[in-house]
Amino acid sequence: MTGASALGDLRVVEFAGLGSGPFAAMLRTGPGRRRGDGRRRQPDRGLEPRGQGAPAGEPGANDLDSGAPFYDVYATCDGEYMAVGSVEPQFWQRLLEGLGLEGQLPEQWDRPSWPRMKKSIADAFATRSRAEWTAVFDRLDACVTPVLSMSEAALDPHLSERGTLVDVDGATSPAPAPRLSRTPFALREPDSAAAVLRRWRVSSPDGSGRGEGKP
Repeated sequence: MTGASALGDLRVVEFAGLGSGPFAAMLRTGPGRRRGDGRRRQPDRGLEPRGQGAPAGEPGANDLDSGAPFYDVYATCDGEYMAVGSVEPQFWQRLLEGLGLEGQLPEQWDRPSWPRMKKSIADAFATRSRAEWTAVFDRLDACVTPVLSMSEAALDPHLSERGTLVDVDGATSPAPAPRLSRTPFALREPDSAAAVLRRWRVSSPDGSGRGEGKP
């Protein structure tokens, strides 16, 4: 359980450059874009992108797609995972402090040494359980957090306070996003397929007319 990335072929959201895609619409609303009634809409800044630009090389070899030792997911001894996003130098130093690797690794941006550095970090994380590492990094501002299942995330105090996850017909689901200060989200009963087709002015699958097919 050492050395290999737990991310696999997953692409990190921060690496996707969302600012030029879906988030562009949100950014047009703020910060503080005016409404028709003279008031302003304030986006939830916790949802803004933190992109670092376009990829510089092959997938899995870049700063934010598991290529760097300071931005990856590492397995723990109990088969769970810890997420590391220690990009800034102060967070990197606290990561090494928490892992007991201070003074043992090359400089953070020494790219040729990244594979060896990743293995050292993976080996360190593999010595303790997720709960033990969570306790270590709860006291260090290192941008290191446990990877939670959906059921565990629903009980997380921070996510609960923000209402990030909601219950929909007994299933835990992400709440609607983005959020605007003057237009809070509200869950609603889902429409039937026929109602959706009528609203979109699309013919029903059986060709019987606009939205007149079976739901």
